[in-house]
Amino acid sequence: MARCFVAVKFGGEIEAKLSELQSKAKALGLDATFPRTFHATLVFLGETDEGKIEEAKQKLDSVESGPVAAEVKGAGFFPSEKFVKIFWVGVKGLDKLQHKIAGAFGYNERFEGHVTLARVKTQRNLHLLKQLAKDYERKEFGTATVGEVILFKSALTPQGPRYEELFVKKLS
Repeated sequence: MARCFVAVKFGGEIEAKLSELQSKAKALGLDATFPRTFHATLVFLGETDEGKIEEAKQKLDSVESGPVAAEVKGAGFFPSEKFVKIFWVGVKGLDKLQHKIAGAFGYNERFEGHVTLARVKTQRNLHLLKQLAKDYERKEFGTATVGEVILFKSALTPQGPRYEELFVKKLS
């Protein structure tokens, strides 16, 4: 079994800005894990049999879409500011692409475009993170043309998840 999901990456200048914000969050002394790479998950497939991975690649490959403009902007929390588990940056513009991909997999899930910067484990120094998020709640990180979607495998470790690209679907 492999924990799988479909996502997009932004690269370049946007990732540098996300890394800078993540570094500020790390410096707060939070009890959290911090992803090593940044992506916006479009569909979470969950635990997938190794034999079903080829089928997942075919489903993803069947999606027809051209490149999409995605705006990375703002910061916040899931599930809420009162009960923080995830510190994120928002992503707009991926809704139609996400809907097509979810449909290919037979999913109809609620989509909240975001990039996870930290997974918060305890309340330690959370007030500092809330202030940092407030400082970035309207910050524009940039707009990127998304030209591919990626099927990832994720392995959870105490230091945070490790991701492996299994398949890349070019959007044209």
